[in-house]
Amino acid sequence: MKKVIISLQFVLLISILIVSSVILYKMSLEKSISDWENEHFIEEMYIQDNITASILCSNNLIDIEGLKLSEPRLVCYYSSQSCDACLNYAKKCIKENFDKSEEASAILYLASDYSINEKFKEKNTINIGRKKLGISLDNTSLVCFFVIVDNKIEHLFIPDRNYGKYTDT
Repeated sequence: MKKVIISLQFVLLISILIVSSVILYKMSLEKSISDWENEHFIEEMYIQDNITASILCSNNLIDIEGLKLSEPRLVCYYSSQSCDACLNYAKKCIKENFDKSEEASAILYLASDYSINEKFKEKNTINIGRKKLGISLDNTSLVCFFVIVDNKIEHLFIPDRNYGKYTDT
């Protein structure tokens, strides 16, 4: 009789463990789907914000003497409000995708809201002091890239290290 009771207890214990394992597995699947949906949603919002910023800032005329160029240039625009991590990520992207000669000839760093006497590490930095570009991102802490063609902004983009592949593209 004792052997039957012990066997039944063993079977019940195994059954409870199996059911518990199945429930935990299903819960983990639901959580990972939910996490995926949240991550996907946040990425979609990031893309939408980039599109909106690009539309709002495209074709803005820039009246800064150092930016009146004969050839298109990629500009990395930042202000004194920009966080160091964001700026360092943007600079890292440039250094990874352009060699030193390309960086010197095709890239400009545009620093806003700094003292006019501020010195910068990158030789191809234009410090516009307290001037603003007249775009919607002027009073934010965002770092952005854009192409300047005929003194107008085109293809504005906000890099984000969380979406490195999108930024690289």
